[in-house]
This record gives sequence, C-alpha cells and structure tokens, in this order.
Amino acid sequence: MTILSLAANPPPFYRPVPFWSWNDELEPSELEVQIDQMHEAGLGGFFMHARGGLLTHYMSNEWFAAIRASIRAAKKHGMMAWAYDENGWPSGFGDGVIPAKGLDFQQKYLRLAEMAGEQAYSHERLIAIYDLEGKRLEATSRQNLPNTVLAAYFDVNPYYVDTLNPTATKAFITEILECYRDELSPDDAAAMRGFFTDEPQISRNGIPWSFGHADAYRSAYGEDLLDVLPRLFREIGDFRQVRCRFWRLTTRMFMNAFLKQLYEWCEQNDWELTGHMVLEETYHAQITTNGAAMPMYQYFHIPGMDALGRFFPGLATPVQVASVAAQTGKKQVLSETFACCGWAVSFADLKWMYQWQMVHGINLLCQHLQGYSLRGIRKRDYPASLFRHQPWWPYYRQFNDYVSRLGVLLSEGAVETDVLLIHGISSAHLLFDYTDEGKIAIQELFQHFITLSQQLFEAHIDHHYGDETIMEQHGAVEGDRLRVGQQRYRVVVLPKLTNLSSRQVELLVEFARQGGVILAERSSSESILVDGQEAPNLPLLKLLTCCPGRAELLAAVARLARPLAVVTPGMATEYASDPAAQIAAIHATMRRFDDFDGRPAWLQYYVNTERDQAVNVDILVAAPGVERFDPETGGLVPVCAAAENGFLRLRHRFEPAGDLALIVRDTATPMLSPSPSGIQSFPSLRWQRHFQVAAVTDNLLTLDFADYAIDGEAMPGPEYVLTIQEKLLQRQQDANLALTFTFQVENDYDLAKPLALLLERPEKYTAELNGRAIEMTPQGFFADPAFQRIDISPSVQHGQNRLVLKTVFHQKPETYDLLEAARKFESEKNRLAFDSEIEAVYLCGAFGVRTPGAFIALPRRAVRCNGPFALAAQPVTVDATRLEQSGFPFFAGTITLQQEFILAAGEHQEPRRIAFADLAAQVAVIRVNGKTAATLTRPDYEAVIPAEALRPGANLLEIDLVTSLRNMLGPHHLEEGESIAIGPGSFYKNPSVYAPQPRPWNDGYCFVRLGITPVE
Repeated sequence: MTILSLAANPPPFYRPVPFWSWNDELEPSELEVQIDQMHEAGLGGFFMHARGGLLTHYMSNEWFAAIRASIRAAKKHGMMAWAYDENGWPSGFGDGVIPAKGLDFQQKYLRLAEMAGEQAYSHERLIAIYDLEGKRLEATSRQNLPNTVLAAYFDVNPYYVDTLNPTATKAFITEILECYRDELSPDDAAAMRGFFTDEPQISRNGIPWSFGHADAYRSAYGEDLLDVLPRLFREIGDFRQVRCRFWRLTTRMFMNAFLKQLYEWCEQNDWELTGHMVLEETYHAQITTNGAAMPMYQYFHIPGMDALGRFFPGLATPVQVASVAAQTGKKQVLSETFACCGWAVSFADLKWMYQWQMVHGINLLCQHLQGYSLRGIRKRDYPASLFRHQPWWPYYRQFNDYVSRLGVLLSEGAVETDVLLIHGISSAHLLFDYTDEGKIAIQELFQHFITLSQQLFEAHIDHHYGDETIMEQHGAVEGDRLRVGQQRYRVVVLPKLTNLSSRQVELLVEFARQGGVILAERSSSESILVDGQEAPNLPLLKLLTCCPGRAELLAAVARLARPLAVVTPGMATEYASDPAAQIAAIHATMRRFDDFDGRPAWLQYYVNTERDQAVNVDILVAAPGVERFDPETGGLVPVCAAAENGFLRLRHRFEPAGDLALIVRDTATPMLSPSPSGIQSFPSLRWQRHFQVAAVTDNLLTLDFADYAIDGEAMPGPEYVLTIQEKLLQRQQDANLALTFTFQVENDYDLAKPLALLLERPEKYTAELNGRAIEMTPQGFFADPAFQRIDISPSVQHGQNRLVLKTVFHQKPETYDLLEAARKFESEKNRLAFDSEIEAVYLCGAFGVRTPGAFIALPRRAVRCNGPFALAAQPVTVDATRLEQSGFPFFAGTITLQQEFILAAGEHQEPRRIAFADLAAQVAVIRVNGKTAATLTRPDYEAVIPAEALRPGANLLEIDLVTSLRNMLGPHHLEEGESIAIGPGSFYKNPSVYAPQPRPWNDGYCFVRLGITPVE
C-alpha cells in the first residue's frame, strides 16, 4: 500500500485512541454499542481506563468479562484495544494492593530538620544524625549528642509505591499485568495491543528516599551516601558533586526499577507499552517526580506526553519525548491531550492545540476522554468528555480523519534534523535543594533554555534535545556528525548550563575535533563543571564557537544547519502587520520519504500557532516541484508557485489555527496559474442578524440551587447542590433528604407542551410538583443515559412552581474511609465512587428562557447573567449574534436559523461567498435552497456557495448551529467566567475533596456565547 493510499483512508493504527473512562457499572452489551459508535466516528481504538465512579469491582470476573467483550468488539472493526494498568492514577499502586504489602513497598520522602539531639535519637524513621555543619555523628546514645542536631529521616506515603524499588514493581506486574495474561485467551491477548502506564512517579512531595538508595550509591560511587545527605539540602562541601550523583542515580534507579521492567515484561508477552510521565514541562517540575524525564521515554514502545487545558503545554514537553523517540527509533509518539479544556472546547480549539503538538513531534492522538457515563462526579472528570453525548458528535469524524491523515505522514516519514540542543537537567540537579531560592534559580536556567528552543522554532530550525543519559547510552561520533541512536547531528548548541557529564564531554570533544560545530552563548572564560566537579583547563571550552549574544547564536545556527524552510513576510493581514511576528507565528517540521508514490519526496508541515490571527507569508521551496497534501481528503492538490532564483515561491494565507502540508519533489509538478490578486474571490452574500427559528432541539434550564431539609430539619438556603452533597458527606451518616427547587413559568408558555425533568437516578427519589405526585418512570434520556426524562407536564403551572425531591442519602462505610484517604493522596481520590450523589436537575422542552437580568460581557466569548430565569414561549425570531441572550442561555443541541435573500436575474450564475466575523458554535452547517454548501468547524468562518445551489429571486439560507454541553453543565459560577483550565474543583463553591481551596465564586451564571456575527 502506498503512503498516499494509507493517508487517504488511514487504518486504525494511525487513528486517535482515546481514554475510555470506565466509570460506572459496566455492561458488556453497552460497551459493544459504544465501541461501534467510536468506530463510526473514525477512532482507531481505545484505552480501557478505570476511573472515579467505577462500580464494577476492579480486576473481578465482571471486570475481565468487560475487557473480553471490548477486545472482541474492537477486533470486529480492526480497532486497537489497549488496557490501562491501574484503577485511577498514578500507575504502580495496583488499586492499593502494592503499598498494603508494607513499608518497603511504600513511597518515602527524605527530610532534613534541626531538632533536639534526644528527639532525633528517638525518631522512629531516623536515617542519620549530623552536627549543624553537616558532619555525620555516631549516635550510640542520647547522651553523646549535641543539644541541637540535623536529623535526616523519612516520611511515608502509605497510598503509593516506592518506584525505585524493583521488588515493588515486580509485585505490581504480578498483581495487575500478569492477571491479564492469565485471564485472557491467546486470541484475546493477541487482539489487545498493550498497556498504558500513567504518570508513574518518584515523589511529588520533596526529595525521594528508598531503602535501596544507600547501597546503590555506594556501589556506583564508592562512597557512603549517609555521610553526605545534608548536601542535598545545604551548600556544604562538595554539594554539587553529591547532588549530581544522587539525582543521576535516582533517575536510573527509577528508569530501571519501573519503566524498563514494565517494558521488558511487555516485550516478553508480545504486548506494547505506552503512556507518559508526570510533570515533564520544566527542569524543576521533573526533578523530584522523575529525576529526569527524557531517559524514561526509551522504555516505551510508544512514548507519550500529557497536555492539560485549552492552551499549549510547555514547549519542552513535546520536544523532549519526540527527541528520544527519533533517537531510539520509535515510529509513533503519543499525546494524551484535551483534559481540562472544559465543555466549551470547540473543533477549532482541538485542531489548534493538537497541530501545535504535531509540528513539534507528536503523531498519535489520545483524547482525554470519553465517559462511559456522565452521572454524578463523572461529568466533572476534567472535562470535556468528547463522546456521543455531545451535540457535535455526528461531525467528529471530520476532525479524526484530518489528524489521522497527517499522522500517517508524520509517522511514516523519516525524521532528520541537523541541530542538537543540549538539555540542562543535570545543571538543575546541582541547584535543587527543595527551597524557593533554588526553584527560582532553576527556573531562570530553564527559561534561558526554553526561550532559545522557541526562537529556533520561530526561525524554522527544527532541532532535538540531547539528554545526558540518552547520550551516554546511545551516543557516538561518526566523522563530523554526532550520532545519538538513529539521529545524526552536525551542529550542537549549548544553552546556559553549568554542568555536563564526563561522557558528554568526551563525545563533544571528539565531535569538535572531527569537524563538528559546537555553538554556545557564553564567553570563552566561563567554566563548566563535569559530573558536578570543577574541571580546570577543560579541552571542550577551547573547541566551542562562542557567540556574544542570542542574535549571533541564532544566526550562526541558521548558517550551519540545513534550512527546513525559508519563510518571508507576505501581505500584511488585518491582524498583524509586524513582519517578524508573522514569520515567528509559523512553525514547521519536515519528513523524508524515499518512496512517496513512486518518487522521493519531503513533507514540509507548517502550522500557524496563532489561535485567532491570520498570517500571510511567502514560502520559498528549494526544489522544482511542490504539491499540497489535503488532510480533508487525503489527496494531493496543485499549488500556485512561481520560480524565483532557484526557489519556488508560494504565497499562502494561514487562517487562524491554520496549517499547510507541502509535498516537495526533486522533479517538476503541475502548477496552478496565479490569479491577479493571488486569492480567488466571489461576491459576498449579505445576511441580516435577525433570523427565523426553523427548528430546534429541546431547550434547557439548569436548576442547581435548592432549599433542603435533613431528617425533617430545614437548613439555611437556597444552597448550591454540590455544597449540599459536601455537608451530607461531612456528617458521615445516612439521612432523609428533601430538596426543593423552584422555577417560574411565564403566562405565554403553552402548558400543553411536553415538559420533562432531567434527573439522575430517578429510582432513588420520590417527587412532587406543586403538591402533586410525579410518576418517576423515565421516558428516555437527554444526551446521556445519566439524564433521565421524567414527564412533569401535567403538574406545571403558570407562575411559581415548587418541585420537591426526596431521597435517602447513603454511603457505604468503605466510601467514607476512601474519602478520608483521598484527602491525603490523589491515587485514592481518583478511584472514588459514591452511592448517593446530589446533582443539579434540568427542565427540558420546547420553551424559551427569559430573564430581566442583564448579560455582562466577559472574556473568552462569555457572558454573565444573575437571572432569575423563567420558562417562556419559544422564540420565533432571534438575534443570531447572541442566541444565549435570546431565549437559549442553557441550550445544548442544534438550532436551525433561516432567512431569505434575493438575487436578481443573472446573479445566481456566480458562486457567492458567505462569511462571518465570528462563529460562536462548535459546528455551523450552511444550506442554500436545501443544498448543503459547507460544514464549518474551523476558525476560517467562511464558505463558498456554489452557483448550482442558487436561483434567481428568493433563496432560502439555513444555518444549523451545533453546540457543546457547556451551557447545560457549566461550570457556571467561576468568578473569572469561562476558564481554559477546568477540573473537578472548578464546580465547587465550598471546600471538598475535589476542591480543597475552591476558586473564586460568583452566584451569577456564566454562559459561553452562541451565534454568528456578520462581517461589517
């Protein structure tokens, strides 16, 4: 199969593989239905991921029945079924079984504190005692100790494991991974691709400690670690060497004890390992958690990263993992991404965030996440859930096909770059002392490094990072190239750093002496430590090409490295007239193909990193042939390019969050003739802001405040529903709970229309509305089976309505035990499940929502209104620029707008351009006279209506606007309004296990905008 045919219809191997949150009672038949839906949406597989809310007992017979059913359903579609190796996260604790084996297996933290000698001597977790200068004391009795000493001791986290202890990892493999091997038939095992390991870590609470540390240190360095432990915290004696040794050793202990052991076990059992580390973003973040992140990636078959929130992660995150993947020959690089983006995240956002990752080395998408259920806490699990409950789900395949086609090219093409930027993690190790001052110094060091990396990308100079462990394990010099594994570099760049390993120095000296170039932004008199020790007369320093400043360094790299692309300013856009800014906004990467449909070719992939700004540039290609690869279709499209001084010049407008994939050939390709303006244009179709509502799915009104009574005693209210839940949990006992929700119905609302109450677990409640009992038999559901429809039409009245729900609030004793543990460590919180959950309820039907309250504009396309809100007649005519203020503030669904426009005789014979200054919806489907002209999901906001859809005289324009679940589910009450970093805690008013320190709150309701804005 050719590359182009692969890209046209990517097989599951290249398609997105989302986290599938197994978060309720699992039914094999329901799992099979959901897999069918994933397949239809263009997903290539899934990770079977136990998460908070899971009611099926983890690793039980029922669990493995669900695993088998899912593997077999995936096999039917050729999809990739993966297991997730834990109940919750971080990986390694085996659902609590491993740390329960005892102190040797539990995570430990090293501490150093001044205390009375007698207190130190009797400390139950004492390691060693020192005088105040850090000299170790022989503590043979209390009497021979000074009054005040330094005591080194360890703290214990009984909820997680010592990942530096290979025995703990072996126990984890035995308790979890080997159960899969034993429970699955050979056919099922062969159909499961492997395991995802998630955020294994050394420590997130200070310097780590393991009972194996001292012996390992003595074996590696011939020195007693206990003699020098205070130097990890204080600048005493040879503290730099001690820190260098300790963190290098700790990194390798973690790598070998955990990652390597899992990797080798998977290899032996014909499975693959994927996943990612935790806190990979900066030098400081990765020190206690990983020692160093980059060495870990070599022990994944598909190394990965994590990206949280509706913004770019740190640049180092994708480049670190992509560098090691290229160096160690890994074809695919995964990103678990889109967690915390919030329910409002759009296709435009998804594309913008993920293509930035692709241009920096990622090629396999793992969406976070798809919820098996949205009931209770599950809807707040670091949203959004990108699954079938979303109104936009029918359009999801377009996005998945797009990124899959690019994933084929980025996976199959050979990665080549000339430039290696040395990673300075060992310099950060020397500065780390678990103080704020040390953190600031490390951040300054990292900022220099990451700014340099960013500027190289802005200059279109692709590059990799060189980690000391990877270089030591895989480095060699071949002529004037520095080889690291499968990559060969001709230019090495030293950022600001203070330390290198002795093996790095050997490699760099040999490289320079063989004709390689080492550039450094430093003076020739600045020294570099080697393995944390002074290195006078270091030969390397004389072999550096020192640049006096950043501009000189970048210019030198550009002269020496093969240019990936030459990008020059094009026509100024309405957004940015700064030529340098326009060029810097475009990042690029390249792949080489020896055989791209019968001929050699290079992929040049360009990305506009600006979310809301268009950029015009000219791209100069040093080749006689170029075509555009269209990710929408998987085909090749001719481009308009002019020959100029040995180059082909392409003029291209990058729309906001736009991208461009060029296939560059060493032979000529067909070209399009340039139009006089460079851009083909058509007459614009003018439309008015007021539309008729032609069709609309059910409208919603969220009720999230209630009066309440516990065991017959009225409590102060009305109160927010999740606060009621927290107050009941604090009581730690069963209670008879009565909730009273009130809502208004305006006189123009037609009481004959069906009206439903959306309620979770209706079987747990009795209900009455306006004193009349409600029949609690569900009539289907809205969006997700969590939201059951209960008919309340017969009892609704004009004016005030009073809805009373009664239930018994109950939790199992073990739930309260787990809740207490969850306040101490995240592994316990991440597997919480509740018996009773007090949630918002929703009114659902054909109505409008009316309010006398003002809508106040907020950032990020949001508004706030304090209400109150009432049910009213459904609007017939609306202001299409602000539908959230025209009767649909809580709306989640599809609304169809229509209006007529007139074309004079002859005008219908030419296509029309329809454009929007803004599109505040996830999808807009444009139809003219019943014919679909475009489906807009990206922020280019315009479409061309073909002439064959037009007619003289009256024409009917219809626009379907499709939303997310954001305005239904919130969060509605953050003081900042719409947030781009949403977690469970974003929904809480008062402290809870999910929000120990809640974010600033506002009782008013924040909505994201819904509508279209005309071009003025």
